[in-house]
Amino acid sequence: MPKRKKVFPCGHKGFSQSCHLCQQRDIQRQQHLAELGIKKEEKQAWLATFAEDVVDFPSRL
Repeated sequence: MPKRKKVFPCGHKGFSQSCHLCQQRDIQRQQHLAELGIKKEEKQAWLATFAEDVVDFPSRL
């Protein structure tokens, strides 16, 4: 009997138990969000260095 392609809930078709395209997209999304979180923490740390400055400039960042 020949194999039949499944239609996954996302609409993609394939022979596996889950959609590999969606898995790859989810992994990339998680990596991107992790990178954004790291950048945000770095920016907050950088802004914290200005907290003890003598001259207080208006915050436009």
